[in-house]
Amino acid sequence: MKSLFRKTLAVLLAAVTLLSLSGNALALGTPAAERKESATPPAWLSALLPGAEKNAESVRAALEALARDYVLFLQAEALKLQTMKPEELNAYLDTIRESVSSGNFAKLEALSEYVKRVLSEQDADGKTGLDALAELLRRAREASGVSVPEGVELSEKDRSAVLLSTWLGLKLAWLTAAQLARLAGYTCSAALVDYAVLGQNYVELSGRFFRKILKTKTYQNFLAEVKSGKRQLDRGYVLSHELKENQDLFFSLHSCTYTVSKVGLRYVTTVTDLFDFDLYQQNDNPFVSLVNSWGWLSANIGVLREISVNIVF
Repeated sequence: MKSLFRKTLAVLLAAVTLLSLSGNALALGTPAAERKESATPPAWLSALLPGAEKNAESVRAALEALARDYVLFLQAEALKLQTMKPEELNAYLDTIRESVSSGNFAKLEALSEYVKRVLSEQDADGKTGLDALAELLRRAREASGVSVPEGVELSEKDRSAVLLSTWLGLKLAWLTAAQLARLAGYTCSAALVDYAVLGQNYVELSGRFFRKILKTKTYQNFLAEVKSGKRQLDRGYVLSHELKENQDLFFSLHSCTYTVSKVGLRYVTTVTDLFDFDLYQQNDNPFVSLVNSWGWLSANIGVLREISVNIVF
């Protein structure tokens, strides 16, 4: 089991260290502290598969294989989204909504093929991993509210197929919405939704957020006050980016903590926040006007994971 775990984990780490969405690298690297073997699955597995940490040692290999393929599947679909125009993205969202509502995923060919393969693949002992998948989906359903449409009678295997398709379909729907936001200029908001889909904390060194923050009066005034001594170095201050200043920062960061340190002659700023989707429940968020199926999508916000944000520049 240990050798299988090491082999599977090595494949996963090599395959998904970077997931590129719309030309922006989405890091899925596992911290060194989490790469050691343990009696329970590592934290990254739970982030991808809600409730995985509660599964027994005996099903860990099946869950790891599922996590690896799950990320690679989303990676391939995300690349396809980059080629679509807004009207095509909304049409794709409508197809996902119809599929989830009916439990029939025939129109989502790539998703259907992926799920069929997951349910038919066998491990070294000749088991399909269906038992592990059923337990996983039960816990995922509790965490995100994913369920089989009412009135649909299914075998256990078909039920697992519908639940897995629904779960992944909703994640694809959120990636599609993020791409719509990105095309409309909400690059920061889109990035955080991307990361929330996969349950990965966001870390940036002088990237997309830095370029927008640097232009705001909120930050410029704050830094001037630090340099003049009105505010202290190495102390966190909660600042708010209002809607009229920068819509993208309002919906991605809004109220966050700024800390400035001095390294030699250089001032280094660290921004920390918790991305918890509260503002996406409001009627004036950017997705409302961009996403045709926003009402349905916002009702399925449970598939996103709360993540921490850490920006340094």
